[in-house]
Amino acid sequence: MKALVENLANYNLWANQKISNWLLNINEEKLYQKADSSYESIDLTLQHMLRVQKFWFKFIKNEIIKNHDWSIREKDVINVINELITTSQNFKEFVSNCNQNELSELLKLEMPWAKNTLPRYEYILHNINHNTFHRGQIITIARQIGLKDNIPGTDYNIYNSEKQQLNI
Repeated sequence: MKALVENLANYNLWANQKISNWLLNINEEKLYQKADSSYESIDLTLQHMLRVQKFWFKFIKNEIIKNHDWSIREKDVINVINELITTSQNFKEFVSNCNQNELSELLKLEMPWAKNTLPRYEYILHNINHNTFHRGQIITIARQIGLKDNIPGTDYNIYNSEKQQLNI
């Protein structure tokens, strides 16, 4: 289990880096352009990903989540992208340093929107799955606003294929 969770945390960083590198080469104003999606722009989708990843990262580290910052930032997409990568890197490192017992430790979530007790690794996997979902939305928004060139593939199998080709 540790190897799988660690590989998925590495994948999360890799995929967030791929999509971020692509977005950083696009006219910044396009990232604020409105589209028909859960979050109405690439910027707002990235902000959501960052806020939620920071929340789950605090939670899995047993830090206080009560006053988590859920605020929306205005015209700060480049910093949001860079912070998403930094947080993904820190998340990956934390997961890599967890042992089997730490991954299996039960954590109790008590939020207005969810109350449950699950092993730490399930919350880790939830965060990774959440990011995967929203990366797909970013691609859909991009296509809606006319961005069709050089869209990166961020599929888990592509990650594993590249990893094997590099013998990592």
